[in-house]
Amino acid sequence: MSNSTADGRLHRYWPERNLNLFEYQPSGDATWYHLADANTLIFIGGLYDSFLSVPYVPLLASYIHQVPNWSLMEIQLSSSGVGWGTGDLCRDAEEIAKAVEYLRGSTTNSKADTAVTSPTGKIVLMGLSTGCQDVLHYLYHNPEQKRPPVDGAILQAAVSDREGLVMMCERDEHVQRAYEECLRISLESQTEDSNGKIFTLPPETTSIVGWPRGLVSCKRFLSLVSPFSPERPGDDDLFSSDLSDEALSQTFGAVAKCGRLTPSPLYGISMLVMLSAEDEYTPPTVNKGALMKRWAAALENGHAKMAPPSGVIANASHTIKEHAAQFDLVYRVLRYLELSIGGVKEETFLKLEEKLNLLDSQNPSI
Repeated sequence: MSNSTADGRLHRYWPERNLNLFEYQPSGDATWYHLADANTLIFIGGLYDSFLSVPYVPLLASYIHQVPNWSLMEIQLSSSGVGWGTGDLCRDAEEIAKAVEYLRGSTTNSKADTAVTSPTGKIVLMGLSTGCQDVLHYLYHNPEQKRPPVDGAILQAAVSDREGLVMMCERDEHVQRAYEECLRISLESQTEDSNGKIFTLPPETTSIVGWPRGLVSCKRFLSLVSPFSPERPGDDDLFSSDLSDEALSQTFGAVAKCGRLTPSPLYGISMLVMLSAEDEYTPPTVNKGALMKRWAAALENGHAKMAPPSGVIANASHTIKEHAAQFDLVYRVLRYLELSIGGVKEETFLKLEEKLNLLDSQNPSI
């Protein structure tokens, strides 16, 4: 279960769209404020996620605050909550760019609060599930478009919506029929002159597919299920196990040359990737370790790296509800921040290692 309350500060980074960043406040620190040179980890949730919906984020924020001059902010996008169904990755990337500009003090928005800007601070993007698509899309897509660079990138639970839906269809014929109906409607909508109209799917059908709340446009449905993959992947089909090396070279392999991920003087251009060993949205036939090796090779061929803390988190579900796995994630994230940016004290890692050892002793099967 996710937390229902949290102390922090709300930053309106795009007033015209009523979009906010929520910055977690250190526990018990009533005098806390955002430093002018603060570094920020921006957390981007997945489908249906919004503030406080991801169980491990408050724990991660509490450890981020133990690192000098660091804070964690959750971002609200137009696609947050039920809004994802009528959005796309391009709109998400536009809004993430606006949030980065807000934090750096380079926004053209006259309503921005200059008291919280950090022009010299480092910014790291961290995505969960569909948030991983947002992060990778931000870094590689449309290189001609100007987007402010960031200093780190983290993917957690980068899964294939297409493969997940295929798995559901194989298990339930009702889902299969609903999927076929949604696909028929969506493909037919592409042949008509829409004149700017957004075609949406029947909610009673998308709820059977597994999307019970909000409207889903035909365009977003096709992007997620990507019916012409692996030959022609949709924008959202970035992490399927059957994508070719050529396709990966155009996504993971294009990160460095697009110039939106700033090289670290400590470790160059790098990305942290974490998958969950027991991810309920990944077919059991997918070899997660082998898939990560292919992503790492694509990064390396494009002159970037998959950071050493990357890996498959044992006994972890999609959103990492498990206590021990949450501490494993925190440890990996802090190791990545230390590797790429620096400033994390060794005593922080020692405390985390003690906690992980204690949890292991209490749960011998883990």
